[in-house]
Amino acid sequence: MYSERFNRGNTYNFDLSSVRAYVKEVYAGEQTSSRAYESPAELIGALKEPVHQLIASIQYEDGARLDEVRTIREWSFKVVRTDELTGQDRGYIEVKSKGGKVREIGVSPDTYNTAKEWIKSFDRIGFDERAYRRDLQEAANLTGQEYRGSHGLRWNFAQERFHNLMKKGYTYEQTLAQVSKELGHERADVTKHYLR
Repeated sequence: MYSERFNRGNTYNFDLSSVRAYVKEVYAGEQTSSRAYESPAELIGALKEPVHQLIASIQYEDGARLDEVRTIREWSFKVVRTDELTGQDRGYIEVKSKGGKVREIGVSPDTYNTAKEWIKSFDRIGFDERAYRRDLQEAANLTGQEYRGSHGLRWNFAQERFHNLMKKGYTYEQTLAQVSKELGHERADVTKHYLR
């Protein structure tokens, strides 16, 4: 469209059907197991850097994406209140999600206060993503767990939150929808991916 509008003379073919077919064939049935960590709390405790422990705690306690953690600033902190679904206290932090969408994440009061103090001292939660992933990998090795990347903590959150809400008596559909919303997804069925 750009090329056409500005008379660039370029043409493009974005037909990805052959690529999709290839990927489907190569990866058919591959991702059938969980990417969650066996012991996320132990993993987080084994991280060397305090900022990495904070990031991992936020990811584990609310399934936040790394890009969302980067958006936390002083004005992001809302309130510590009781989660009406579970009755537990959670600290709510506003983050910017995919596509610029704003959403609230809920973490433990301890993590909320630690993040708030960190922001007061450093203005943001700045980190080198490669160093964070290396620290996670080393912590996984130290704790005898398979390294699952930082996204594995999102899997832990989704599975544990799903289990806790089901124990509270919510229906399967209600729980899927709620966990999906908390992960920042629009469709409830996306959560099924995390429940393997």
